[in-house]
Amino acid sequence: MQAQRFFVCCAGVAPFLAATFIIVIIAAVIAPANNFGALLFSFHPILMTFAFVCCMPFAINTYRLESLIAQNNNTATRSVSVLRRSHMTWQITAGVSTIAGVAIIIINKVIHAHPAWSTSLHATMGFVTVAGVLVQSSIGMLKVRAVERNGQKVHKWHGLFGLVVYSSGVVALCLGAAQALSPPFSILVIFSAVLVWLIVAITRVALPFPTDGETMDTTNLMDED
Repeated sequence: MQAQRFFVCCAGVAPFLAATFIIVIIAAVIAPANNFGALLFSFHPILMTFAFVCCMPFAINTYRLESLIAQNNNTATRSVSVLRRSHMTWQITAGVSTIAGVAIIIINKVIHAHPAWSTSLHATMGFVTVAGVLVQSSIGMLKVRAVERNGQKVHKWHGLFGLVVYSSGVVALCLGAAQALSPPFSILVIFSAVLVWLIVAITRVALPFPTDGETMDTTNLMDED
């Protein structure tokens, strides 16, 4: 029981702390540069950190942490529809932050007349991740519409695909940190992002999906959200 409470605390606090920590490093190392381009560019990693270290972990963990909290308190879970709204809020916020982060890069390239496409690993993973976010968000909207219209559960791969997209985003973030920051700052950023990813992965795989009016539901761990 104590271990469960500790895990819930870590899962609830770690994304906020890690995102804040990384943003402070970015603000201290990149933003102070005495030119507009560097200041503008600094908003790209800040927005991506907010999206993939803070918002997406909460979006992915919304349902399953509810099961652990309910078990820990010996209470029924909240309505899945309530949890769905929370999931959507975090996911939409992550999507908007991601698009804004991409827009910053495009604007920065236009200002400095840089090539539109970069062949770096970070840029390639970033492109794959943004494409995944757009697909994931679109499928999520279709899934919610189907549930609200007739209660039909479609696109059951949506949850697992979301974990893949989130993982891709973390890889892109780590590659960007290694490319733009020098040790020990790059190491601290990578460690923070990977630590949150581990918490999310453990939560996604080990905890069940809650159902209305039940304290726990240990079925369909991988295909409900």
